[in-house]
Amino acid sequence: MFETRIFEQIREYWITDQNRRGTRKQSIPSLQDFVTLIETAFIVSLKREEERFPKFSVVLLAEKDKEKEQESSGFRQEILILDRRLSFSPDSLAKLSPACDPQTGAFIVSPPEDSSGNYEIWGLMFFGPVTNRFNEIPISDEFITSRPDVLTVTVVSLGSLVVSRGNSQIGRFVLGNFSPATPTPFVSQAMGEFMIASIRNSQGYQRYGNLYWHIYRDALEHLLLEAGARGHGGTIIVIPGNKVTECKSSFQARYSLQTTLRIIELIEQTLALPHPCDFSRYLSYNRATMGRLNFLAQLVCVDGALLLSDQFEPIAFGTTLTAQAWQGGVVVGPDSFSSGGQEFNLSRLGTRHNSAANFVGAFPYCYGFVLSQDGPVRGFIRRDENTLYCWPDCTVSMFI
Repeated sequence: MFETRIFEQIREYWITDQNRRGTRKQSIPSLQDFVTLIETAFIVSLKREEERFPKFSVVLLAEKDKEKEQESSGFRQEILILDRRLSFSPDSLAKLSPACDPQTGAFIVSPPEDSSGNYEIWGLMFFGPVTNRFNEIPISDEFITSRPDVLTVTVVSLGSLVVSRGNSQIGRFVLGNFSPATPTPFVSQAMGEFMIASIRNSQGYQRYGNLYWHIYRDALEHLLLEAGARGHGGTIIVIPGNKVTECKSSFQARYSLQTTLRIIELIEQTLALPHPCDFSRYLSYNRATMGRLNFLAQLVCVDGALLLSDQFEPIAFGTTLTAQAWQGGVVVGPDSFSSGGQEFNLSRLGTRHNSAANFVGAFPYCYGFVLSQDGPVRGFIRRDENTLYCWPDCTVSMFI
């Protein structure tokens, strides 16, 4: 279906990832493994059922290797074995796809075990959702599960797949094009430098320094992932609280908001807890923060941009951005792997991306994100009066 060179490229990135991370040396999946899992999952991703497209994960693991894999990797999953093996085909996978939420489990596919060349589905795997700062609740080691360190292909939307291993992404496969994983742009060498500068004078940063920044960054990442998971697409523009009035000439707010969600207050309360602290209070603050961030993520689903202050307070949603067209250049932003600088062709993208870029170009103290329905989240800041930085996908980072 797709050119062999694409799968060769993905396999090379898999090998590079293993070498770069010092990940345990395990056998590399064959080229045919990549072809079969990706092409089959891609075909199923195009099948609409009752106005919905399927979302699911498949992992490559031979049944005879399941115990050895868990022992050598140190990663544990719960495995349910089917009473009979099923052909790994688009038809059988399409029928099964509603059975597994890709956030918590996957279908287990065995590579050919004889000369037949047949791939088969032999079980279901539970590994539980990925936790973060805001939803993690430590429990007994006996019940901790995690994603397996094997080839995993996840359908996230129509024609859009993520290739991963464990909690690490290899890259995103979208309609036959592959984008390799890169480090998150929210590091001090990249977009993070701009974001830190925007909050440096805040009370929280002045009091807690990098501890405050780390929670602030995690909150923004959680917001983007939650908004992206809703599959609607959207735009988020972050405006310093004292600059909103200056920006009003370049947006038309359909729904303006007053008062606050007190997200920053919750973050500061969390940081102010004594050590050792009342663990129940720590969890309650984190859960309250996550609930408010999820509330903001839902606002992104309304057509138009969500405007946020740099304190995570919603200014307006359903907003039309009307800044004049950006006349300068747009280049890929740096990350901790490369210095960026490659030309980014903004013209091939739609109105949503261009209006966000125009706004950030007009107001250099703002930054923005555009969420596409096919998965990528693009970040924009203004480097100087002639150049915008764009990070092509803030979610194609090194980690799930």
